[in-house]
Amino acid sequence: MRRDDLQGVRGFSIIIVLLFHLFPKQFANGFAGVDIFFVLSGYLMTMMYSTKITDVTGFAMFYRKRLLRLLPMYAFVIVATLSFGHWLMTNIDYHYAKDDSFDALVMATNIRNLCRQLGYFDQINDFSFFMHTWSLAVEVQYYAFVPFFFYVCRRWSSVGSAVVNAISGASFMFAWFADDTRAFNSVFARIWQFQVGAISAQITAEVSEDHGYEKLPLVEKDEERECVKETSHIPKVRLVLCALLFALLLPEIPFLTQKEVRIYATLIAAVLFALPTENLCLFSTRFFTFFGDISYVLYLIHWPVILFFPGVDSNFASTLCSRHFFLEKRLLTNSKASLIFTLSCYVTCGCLIAAPLVETQNREPYYPSINNPPYYWSKSTYYSKTWPRSVRIENAIYKHEYWYRLGWKAVILAPGCDPEEYGCKLQLGKSNLSVLAIGNSFAARAFPGLYEALKDRVGTLELKPLSAWEVLNKLSYDQFSADCLECEQILDYARYQETDILFIINSDQEEEERRREKREEKKTASRTRTTKLQGPITRVAPSIAADRLEGLRFRYKHNFTDPIKGPLDKEPLMIKAVEELEKLSKTTKKIVLSGILRRFPDDGPNPMSRLHRWLHFNRNLSAIATYPYQEFLDQHSQTLIRMNYLVSKCPKCVYFDMQAPLCNAEKTECRTFDEESYLSYYIDYSHLSIAAVEKIMPSLKAFMDELLETI
Repeated sequence: MRRDDLQGVRGFSIIIVLLFHLFPKQFANGFAGVDIFFVLSGYLMTMMYSTKITDVTGFAMFYRKRLLRLLPMYAFVIVATLSFGHWLMTNIDYHYAKDDSFDALVMATNIRNLCRQLGYFDQINDFSFFMHTWSLAVEVQYYAFVPFFFYVCRRWSSVGSAVVNAISGASFMFAWFADDTRAFNSVFARIWQFQVGAISAQITAEVSEDHGYEKLPLVEKDEERECVKETSHIPKVRLVLCALLFALLLPEIPFLTQKEVRIYATLIAAVLFALPTENLCLFSTRFFTFFGDISYVLYLIHWPVILFFPGVDSNFASTLCSRHFFLEKRLLTNSKASLIFTLSCYVTCGCLIAAPLVETQNREPYYPSINNPPYYWSKSTYYSKTWPRSVRIENAIYKHEYWYRLGWKAVILAPGCDPEEYGCKLQLGKSNLSVLAIGNSFAARAFPGLYEALKDRVGTLELKPLSAWEVLNKLSYDQFSADCLECEQILDYARYQETDILFIINSDQEEEERRREKREEKKTASRTRTTKLQGPITRVAPSIAADRLEGLRFRYKHNFTDPIKGPLDKEPLMIKAVEELEKLSKTTKKIVLSGILRRFPDDGPNPMSRLHRWLHFNRNLSAIATYPYQEFLDQHSQTLIRMNYLVSKCPKCVYFDMQAPLCNAEKTECRTFDEESYLSYYIDYSHLSIAAVEKIMPSLKAFMDELLETI
């Protein structure tokens, strides 16, 4: 005999989770269904295993049964998702899915989320195909603790119970005081919920014994069966508890935060499970028990299905039923077949993850023939305002794919530059003016913008970049020593080269980004690193005051962002930077200091990948279209002060504000993509795309007009 009310609560839980994923605003509390799962899991494990784990054999039995219960269908869904994804996902999504699938296979999705500081709602917005596996990872990680809990409680009854209760209490306190990301993803923040279910099971057993009831045998193969006879009184309390659980269907529960909703669902479910039953509960109906029967398979496949097929029809239910009865049921009744099937799925997943990405969408973007294009790259950003929205979106998707496939080669070289060389020197012959740009990869990617702004006005235009080099940072950092030979060679060239305008353009590349770039260079489809010069370029007077620097932010990372601990004229970093600017000023008429945009967090898809995904799934883009301008300002408070100091000490220095053209006139928010073409302004986490370069060109040309008049 099984308790249909437990199975019905399981069905109710999966229903509200499904509704939450389909309609997150209308069923905002549906996430609590997972909390009920944890309570039910703790309840059932206690009923089934608490008296059986007395030695090593008991431990082995526990892990064998639990893992063979969870892993076969779990591994199968990962294989199926990757296999279907090869044809249905965009190449960018498939790249991320392969990375995420490894975390899912080793039951570490929640750990990945902790490392990336991803909350549950962040994951939903990022459309991770294995987002939902975090809860199963938490449960499997809980398995590392629970057999020992059973053992110590049985071996040392009072002391063992006290220890386990203390751990549970500490878990609750951690969940209460931790931030939302840790409270959601950390197994230690979830132990208390499993243990509440365990206490509920103990109460059930005690009530049965007190009333002289005989516990009926458990049906272990389904691991959700247990029975107990009950008195015949009308379960009024149970009806109230059922009604309180149904409140989770409301868009909001007054006065309760998300964390409090999780506690609310946990405690109500635990009390409901502890009550004796004659299956008179509302959840004992066939509707709920049916969903309870298929809850595990439904949970595993619902999220990939939602992403692959946003419009799910009636065939969805029949697909679930067939998978449940013809695959899961058979695997549950044959341990050997289940083990072989699981190992086969893991091996297949490993092969899919290790295999190079085979391009499935090789159609080139639409590059029309344009007469007298405004910029030499105009074919790359072309779209027509007469195209319907669907065509413009399709064009953007293909171009994002194309940029992604090009990887670092997506840098659009200025005409005449050698694609095999990092630097470039162009003899344009339009005047006697000479322009030199130095810096890191951001200087290289800004160079096409400089070319378009100056091609008809200067005689020589030259680029000398060095990867990850911060020109004015003369102290040691990361792989660069204070006496970097290559750095000094470029600086010597700039010091002794008679130059009318010297651009110093660099931005940070954090160590994690460098490691990621090295990893992804080995992959067939490396992430794109295309950036160009940006920004409304506003000239800054040498005596600029601090309040005039509100729009100035430079992407100096190493040392420049360190807290300022004293007068800047005594700081070694500033002393050396001022000395270098003085040397460069001797052979240069104007020095243009420039930085790039704010850097986006690298704990998930970058802005282009996220936009590409949302376009592919035809989602409302308003949530990712803009970001607060204040986020840009907040990243460099210490750099701002240092740059103000340097500009005040350098009479020949002016500044490019590269951020403003991507923001509104009030500088309250900035865009991540062009609202008409749907082309991303970013190639990765900080570099700009050629679409963004095009956006800043009017401001750049206006700045150069003003600057050239002073020479």
